[in-house]
Amino acid sequence: NASALLWTLTLIFFLFYSSSVSCALPSQIPEDRVQIVDDPGLQDGPMNVWDAERVAEFLLPCIVKRSITPVVTFDSYGVSGHPNHIALYNAVVALRKTAQLPNHIQTYTLQSVPLWSKFIGPLAILEHEGTRLLAQRGGEGDSLVTASMDLPLVARSLFAHRSQAVWFRWLFVVFGRYSFVNVLQRLPSSEAL
Repeated sequence: NASALLWTLTLIFFLFYSSSVSCALPSQIPEDRVQIVDDPGLQDGPMNVWDAERVAEFLLPCIVKRSITPVVTFDSYGVSGHPNHIALYNAVVALRKTAQLPNHIQTYTLQSVPLWSKFIGPLAILEHEGTRLLAQRGGEGDSLVTASMDLPLVARSLFAHRSQAVWFRWLFVVFGRYSFVNVLQRLPSSEAL
């Protein structure tokens, strides 16, 4: 929805692929709706593990102050097993479990998929629908499915940060499942965790 208000909280220190920080944003998210956190304990990179409690210290005030809902984060596998993605999930779950995140704030996690399913491009839409029908579960109220064929938008969003503009990311844009279909699972309220 083009009229939806989008917020993004970016946790950065030094980018893994580049020591320069580019804050160029896709046109869909105005700069006044972006908060950049520059914390030495939250450095990017596959070997840097973020402390979930520290991440939660940044997330909660941002979410509550701006009345952000829904909150969308990674699931417990972090899509690719990236430790920082997992830390974001753990921070949101901890906020839910301790009831610090109000229950009226809807929270969703991006569903990770097996490796074979990550790179099937637009066939991911058919694969998702086939799997859903075979399982005979609609997931009503528990999940949201987004589907898109807008590859230019995906490319602009991914390459908004120069550190991401590496050759294999182009392959990801064209063949990656997440360019075409995403399943967001609702995270239960604090009483259900």
